[in-house]
Amino acid sequence: MSDQPAHAVYTKLLLRQSHGRPLWIPEPDSNLPDVYRDKGVSVGDLVILTDDGGYDFLFNVCAEAHDPVNRDRVPPQFQPLRIPSSHAIRRIPYIHCRNASIASAHVSKRTIAVEGSAEMTPFVTGGGGFEFSTSKAEAAVLMLPDGGNRYDTRRRELFQQYAYQNGLSWYEYAQWAPNGTLYLVTGCDKARSWMTAAATCPSKSHTISVKFAVGPIVEGRILCIHLGARRVLGLMVLGCTPTIPILCPGKIINAYSCGDSPLLSGKIALCRKYGVLFS
Repeated sequence: MSDQPAHAVYTKLLLRQSHGRPLWIPEPDSNLPDVYRDKGVSVGDLVILTDDGGYDFLFNVCAEAHDPVNRDRVPPQFQPLRIPSSHAIRRIPYIHCRNASIASAHVSKRTIAVEGSAEMTPFVTGGGGFEFSTSKAEAAVLMLPDGGNRYDTRRRELFQQYAYQNGLSWYEYAQWAPNGTLYLVTGCDKARSWMTAAATCPSKSHTISVKFAVGPIVEGRILCIHLGARRVLGLMVLGCTPTIPILCPGKIINAYSCGDSPLLSGKIALCRKYGVLFS
């Protein structure tokens, strides 16, 4: 089996689960303005997929050129995509329930007790955990301890038409973007916290086992502790600031659409996007 970077395994396997384009690095660039980083990816964002599993934000096609998120970022003669309906974005709250997970095919999940475990007690006191295992050669897991919400445009055909009309000029504007890496976001899933893992097992006689401990949030991070017998390509453990209010116990609400302010800062777990490709 050829060596593959973690983000390549993660993307390849979770794309097959039909939730959209999984990002190994879902957080926005720290150099972006606070107005963008506070809400993360949103419907209408034009982004470049990077070769490390992340993305570079260019501008939002639904926002005006003078909008703070677009200031000094849009190409010449930019005209925004104006959606006629006030209900242009379909929001599905809690589509991912608390402790939901998205895993590659043939991965089993079971609940484990963390308290008293010699593997995990140096990091977590109390709480529970989950073990994901498979006998397959590769595995990828996205864990959402606080669940997440979904946002999709109701007018996908307008985005497709807009991309067809402007795609070539976008590639001319973003000169560093390789063909096939420019994406227009038509939907995204947002989550307050998440954990990701990608692993391979070089021997058919072993299984891949990944254990996530869902315990107290320490210094803004949810702890993830033990990885079983396997070759781990990558592990990313992320969480946002614990002082952010949760509007419904165990759930997160982040109602952002073009022109609205977010109720609280959320992050993207998955993106459904319309790819722009020219031959």
